[in-house]
Amino acid sequence: MATHTTTKVSHYHVQKKRRADFIEEWRGYQKTIVALEDVKMVETERGTRVGVYVGADGDRPTRSMDALAHEIDPGVTSTIHRHSWDAMVLVVAGHGWTEIDGERIDWGPGDSLHLPAWAWHRSGNDGDVTARYVTFSSEPLLETMGMSIIEDAGSHADQRIAGAPRLFRRGHRGRPVCKADPQAGA
Repeated sequence: MATHTTTKVSHYHVQKKRRADFIEEWRGYQKTIVALEDVKMVETERGTRVGVYVGADGDRPTRSMDALAHEIDPGVTSTIHRHSWDAMVLVVAGHGWTEIDGERIDWGPGDSLHLPAWAWHRSGNDGDVTARYVTFSSEPLLETMGMSIIEDAGSHADQRIAGAPRLFRRGHRGRPVCKADPQAGA
């Protein structure tokens, strides 16, 4: 004897409604242009200002990547920190530097750099005007999987800090080295 569910509470109907609700919510966040004046800059504990173009922390959330604006005033150096996601940096104004795992990289407008996952880094501005850059990262995607981790090591200039966790170290030809890899080394 065949039965038909008419209450629309089957797993299929629940998931169908959940997807439809998500799509409607997402459509409300869509905006073709996000102007700089729409980005609210906030002071951070790292000594810089950050604003959200799109991302989980703003009013235009995304599930896979974000775009953040950063400002560093003259004479400011951020704290040393690292996170579980990669980020791309695009400098739009001013001059400054970023130290990644102990290597200092000077930058200016139009320059781009990659912040690898788990790399200790900090940025500073030795100039006389505010430096501005935009970052794009996969942090929201890692957040949805429960893998978004950030660590802050403070602001000690001569502080010696450990490298990336072994799981995230790179081996031959840049391939990730896993703990289970017998050739991983120490």
